Amino acid sequence: MATFISEHTRSKLTGISLISASMVIIIISFHIAILYTSIIVLVCNTMLILISLVTLMLGFKLLMYENVRLISLDDLRKRVLKQEWKKRNLRYPALIYLCGIDGSGKTTQTNLIKTHLNHTRLKYKCLWLRWAAFTSYPLLAVCRILGYTLWKANPRSDTKYPEHHFYRNRAVAKLWTWLFTIDMHLHSFLKVKLPLKTGHIVLCDRFIIDAIVDLIIETQNYQLYKSFIGKLLLSLIPNGSTTVLIDLNEYEAYSRKKDIPSINYLANRRKLYIELAKHLKIPIVNGQKSPTDLYIEITQRSLTHHPFWFMFQSEKSAQFSNIYEIFNNITK
Repeated sequence: MATFISEHTRSKLTGISLISASMVIIIISFHIAILYTSIIVLVCNTMLILISLVTLMLGFKLLMYENVRLISLDDLRKRVLKQEWKKRNLRYPALIYLCGIDGSGKTTQTNLIKTHLNHTRLKYKCLWLRWAAFTSYPLLAVCRILGYTLWKANPRSDTKYPEHHFYRNRAVAKLWTWLFTIDMHLHSFLKVKLPLKTGHIVLCDRFIIDAIVDLIIETQNYQLYKSFIGKLLLSLIPNGSTTVLIDLNEYEAYSRKKDIPSINYLANRRKLYIELAKHLKIPIVNGQKSPTDLYIEITQRSLTHHPFWFMFQSEKSAQFSNIYEIFNNITK
């Protein structure tokens, strides 16, 4: 059998609306009476003012009137949860960003976090933004013609991958760096900034850190992340974001994925990831752990401080806990 409690409601909104409408009508009537002095206008204005006064009194009564009705605890619980979902969707947008070399386990952990977010019924978007091209397309075409971009066959699979040797020409390297930064800002605004503004959680499997590592390799500028360009790129990571580096031995990562061209490809990038993580004070987790243990470490070290993380973990056990306190907060 359902349990009921009393709910006190006030018709404040209706009362305020009636008072406002009455005051407007009274003011308009007095203005008409001043401008027009005919008997018909006077009679009509008098009727309007009388009706407005009655409506004004009714509005004041509704403003002070309290209604008492019964509501079941189950209905109240649904209303509370609905209110909490809406409030937290808008109030706690966040960026969760996993970075690391290929084969470190980023995609697996991203899928586990997605599963959790599906259970919380929160709005979220998944993002893969390792690089972006818009203004830089003409330069990429020129580099292909000049031989600064080479397509190589992967010896371990039937795929091909591009190698950019922009460091061979200083002018090309500088121009590419600036155009790449502009493109990343444009794409980040559309794919990161706007979703965050609309209350989404943005989950990134590759983002700015990965882009900077690739840019350093392509231009051979190992101090790029300390330069003005590096600061412009790092500024794309919003304040309060959660960034985690999954570190894994290059040999282990190489054995996990067949689309990785060589050990050196991973080794060079791994050094840069660790250097960037230490410089930016990004948490580093061991990718050699099992997916479950790694997931637990990531959530405990980096995600549990977010208000959304355990929103509905104990929903069933906490359905009716402190229900009167929640009710009083709603009806204040």
